[in-house]
Order: sequence, then structure tokens, then C-alpha cells
Amino acid sequence: MRLTSLDELKKLKAYLDGDRDAQVRTLIIPAGTCGRASGANELIQAAQEVLARDGLASLLQMRVTVCHGFCEMEPSLLLEPDGVFYPRVKPD
Repeated sequence: MRLTSLDELKKLKAYLDGDRDAQVRTLIIPAGTCGRASGANELIQAAQEVLARDGLASLLQMRVTVCHGFCEMEPSLLLEPDGVFYPRVKPD
């Protein structure tokens, strides 16, 4: 899809934000090529296990994204809406 106007970008953002509550804490794990090469897959699996095991899924959402551009800091976590960034995270 190619966006050709600011209005189209705003509509896409509204669509993507439509099913998310901006106030719910979300654990974001970038898993682009650099992240996966640095261990993001293992981090995703560990996070999923902890959320399920400890019953945290109702308090904390998880979203896997593409690269955030901090390749040298991968694997990393971003906690929203707090804006807290955790670089070089280990699955344990």
C-alpha cells in the first residue's frame, strides 16, 4: 500500500489504533532481522510464557514489531505508554 497524502496516513493510523487501548501497558519487542539475530525470538517466547504462567495477560499486552532502528541494542523491550526502553535484554 502506498500512501499519497497526510489524510491517508491519518486514516491508517486511526485504523491501526482502533482496537488498542492506549492506556493499557504494552510490552513491545522489535523482531526485525537484527533483533532476531540477537535473540528476539527467545525473548518473545520467554515473555509469552511468563504472561501465560503468571496470569498477566489481562494487565499487560505484548506486541511484536519490526526493527526500531537500534540494532546495536537488540534484543530490546519498549514499555508503553510509559516510554521505558530496555536494551540488550536476556530471556532469563
